[in-house]
Amino acid sequence: MENTRTSNGTSELIVTAIESEFRSQRDKAIAQLSIYINSHVGVADHPHIIDECTTLVKTIAEAEDGLRVLRGLLVPAPAPNQS
Repeated sequence: MENTRTSNGTSELIVTAIESEFRSQRDKAIAQLSIYINSHVGVADHPHIIDECTTLVKTIAEAEDGLRVLRGLLVPAPAPNQS
């Protein structure tokens, strides 16, 4: 019994760490993108701002996809109703 509890606790820690990693990647990219879009101060320093913003959007999408996949693996979707 004790092994199962430890294993479940460890599993939860691992899942939480994975979620935290994806959220961190997403939040960091959102913050950077927000600065580029809403602040004109640093634009002159970034001649490739469109490319940088595109990369940030891709990073956000990958992190969101990672969170969705992780949640899908942990909570199986309900079976479709076959009427």
